Formats: sequence, structure tokens, C-alpha cells
Amino acid sequence: MQNGSFRSDLYYRLNVFPIRVPAVRERREDIEHLVKFFAEMVCKEYACDLRFKDQALQALFDYSWPGNVREMENLVERLAIISSRGLVDVNNLAPYIGPVKGAESAEHICATGSLAHTEKMRIQGALHRNRGIQSKAAGELGITLRQIGYKIKKYGLQDDVERAKAGS
Repeated sequence: MQNGSFRSDLYYRLNVFPIRVPAVRERREDIEHLVKFFAEMVCKEYACDLRFKDQALQALFDYSWPGNVREMENLVERLAIISSRGLVDVNNLAPYIGPVKGAESAEHICATGSLAHTEKMRIQGALHRNRGIQSKAAGELGITLRQIGYKIKKYGLQDDVERAKAGS
């Protein structure tokens, strides 16, 4: 309204009864319900079964959620894409919400190959969301077209590209 992109008379017409919705960090009792709600929504779209270990739920409860509900929704979708068995533990969360009590160190994750697996899952998810269009998937992931082509070859994802293009 102050910068002129929203009419002041319209604002006052709509502002009859203001409702303040507190941020997620102010209503921690809702975190588990919201996470499960988003998991249900995402699993309908991706045909998956996403479950959270108790320790992972506790980490989500302890997190400050600076991006509020939108951050939570995006995180749950990301977890649905990268979680190979559909079971989320603290190791799945640490790269996205920072250090988590009980999570393996980054060095251990690299040594066990989980980092490569995570990268592969992220690429598969981006290809799926972008219907196999590599340039769009690369843009979403913040990498070049050449890089995504290399990674598709590296992880043997050529069939995934074709399935995404076909819409399966």
C-alpha cells in the first residue's frame, strides 16, 4: 500500500476484521500435524509413503522455521523426493536445517556414499517435476545443462528422463 502497488481504499475495505496467524515457531504444537499434512499431500502427488522417525520429528520441532509454513512444505516435498525408503531420519534433515543432534557428520555421509545418493534423488525429482526437460531441471537445481547431462549419465538416469517425458 505504501509503495502504491495496493490501493489504500481496497485495503481498508478488506481489513474489516484483521486475523493474525502466528508463525510456526510460535505454535510448536502444530509442527507434527503440519508435517504429516504436507507429507500426505506430497505423497499423493509422488505416489510415495513418507514417514518420520521420532528423532526427526523432534529435530523439526526444535528448528526455528525462518521460512515459516512455506519452508516446511518445501522441505517435506524435498524429503519425499530424496528419501529412498520413505523413512525420514535426522541424517536426511541435517543438510537442510543445519546441525541436528544425532545426525552423522558430513564426512561420514560422504564416506558412505549417501551424498551421491541424495544428489541422484534430487536430479530424479527435478527431472520428474520438469517432465524430463533437462534445461529446466538444471535451472531448478542451479547447475548448467552440461553438468546435468554429465550427472544423468553418471547415475544412469537416461530411462528416468524418458519416463518423465512420457509422463509416467
